[in-house]
Amino acid sequence: MPIESKVYRIFIASPSDIRDEREIVRKQIARWNSLHAISYQMFLHPVDGEDSAPSLDERGQAIINKLVDDCDFLIGIFWTRLGTRTPEAESGTAEEIDRARSKGKRCMVYFCEKSQSQIDQIEYERLQKYKEELQPNGLINNYETLEDFNDKVFGHITSTVLEIFNENNQRLAIENRAKETEDAIGLNITGSGGDVNIKNLLINPSSSSTNLSFNTLLEAKFSVRALLESRFGIQDMEDIKDQEIAKIQSTLSSPQMAELFNQRTTVETISTITTIMEKATTSSIYALAMIGRYADDGSPDWLDIVGDWIERLSTETPMTDLRMRWASPLKRYPALLLLYSLGISSVRAGKINFLKEVFSRKAFSSEYDFFLSQLLNPISIFSHNIGKIIEPGFERLYTPVSEHLASVAKNLLYLSEEEDYYLQWFDFFELLFSLKMTQQISKTYFGSFSWRLENDSRTQRFIFKRIQDIAISHGKDGERLLDFFDGEIEFNKTATQFDQNAAKHFRDHLWGSHPYYISQLIKLSQEGTRVSNYSDLQKSCK
Repeated sequence: MPIESKVYRIFIASPSDIRDEREIVRKQIARWNSLHAISYQMFLHPVDGEDSAPSLDERGQAIINKLVDDCDFLIGIFWTRLGTRTPEAESGTAEEIDRARSKGKRCMVYFCEKSQSQIDQIEYERLQKYKEELQPNGLINNYETLEDFNDKVFGHITSTVLEIFNENNQRLAIENRAKETEDAIGLNITGSGGDVNIKNLLINPSSSSTNLSFNTLLEAKFSVRALLESRFGIQDMEDIKDQEIAKIQSTLSSPQMAELFNQRTTVETISTITTIMEKATTSSIYALAMIGRYADDGSPDWLDIVGDWIERLSTETPMTDLRMRWASPLKRYPALLLLYSLGISSVRAGKINFLKEVFSRKAFSSEYDFFLSQLLNPISIFSHNIGKIIEPGFERLYTPVSEHLASVAKNLLYLSEEEDYYLQWFDFFELLFSLKMTQQISKTYFGSFSWRLENDSRTQRFIFKRIQDIAISHGKDGERLLDFFDGEIEFNKTATQFDQNAAKHFRDHLWGSHPYYISQLIKLSQEGTRVSNYSDLQKSCK
């Protein structure tokens, strides 16, 4: 009888000097299917870019990129060549790998070390430079013989599928625990139709005839893609946005939430409040993350959707009871969740205009309009040190809100991704957020990026490279991020102010680590010197 299985696509990427290894990957995929497909109810399908779009022109690479977008993980293979340059990257293969990584897909890149009598030295040096760029992310693996490659690639396929299998089970367990939490909280919201279960109230994003759904990340992905292709996609998304905002606001103004806000600020109270808000915002998180990843950030309509979504949830409704004044800024927590979800996703996808739109906006609070960067400062939202009790066990952490946000975003959006790689993108977005806040209001938020940037060598390499790319407007992302800060002069001024704030913060509080060298890093880059860590930066500045 037929067995229902999930199909996972494995993209095979390599330059033209790799032939035998591509065939080995196909055979090892077939071997895995014959041994495990039935027991795991998972079927692996090889996708080969060479077979699908052999031409090297721009149209051919666009077809291949679509295949990369649809794959579940990627295996890259190099020997002596990096490959032919494309408009977007050092080579077509490099573009495929970078594209897969930016979208959070698992990647393993193999480098063949067997000797070759005739080598194009320039091409080989290009390859080694790219290898060095991948090295800090733990993506590469070397082999000398085809037999060695044969064994390694089968082990890689097996371990990766096992990770996916276990994460699927973990995700199911998380959903079950969330349901148990919901039942334990017993939150019912009274409306015109009587008592409504929280799940039906909060996470039922669309009742439109198009059957769009944002209940899960996968459903949000398909829904956003469908809207992008639909003639009425913008209007449908506007309707969904309004529904989601109304549901979140209804939760925030419910009698049950008012009762929680009226209690003492304990770990149990704050943890319960944030859990409810996170559930209320989950489908919006999925929606904005997928918009940031797939939508056109050059479209005024899509820019207005994301900007309006976050702005409306940032507008503060003052609490009349003075004992509950701490709760008024806390009601902006859903907007903070959406900012981080959109921000991480759009930065990874190079869709910087979404961030530019959000940070250009202001919202009302305490009789004034403020930039969203100020209203959504985590310290402002979790005022009076309540951030220390956002989660049990966080009382002693220096940056509890950042660490909680990192955990929430990963569990919802990047559950299967390597922790270190995810945190590099999280930290880079948070640094951009902090720099923009510095530019707009001369104040700086030092989140968890500040101490990881100081103490983690991978984070240093990752962020140093991207800051230097902005400084010299290198590549498409460098150009867009420089525009995000309104050009070179403003970026340099912002970095100088950031460094001054970092030095002052350390003097005033005497804890943690604060990166007060961003302006030095930029100056060196603009003078033609690139460094990859703090030690090299110190040497270059002497």
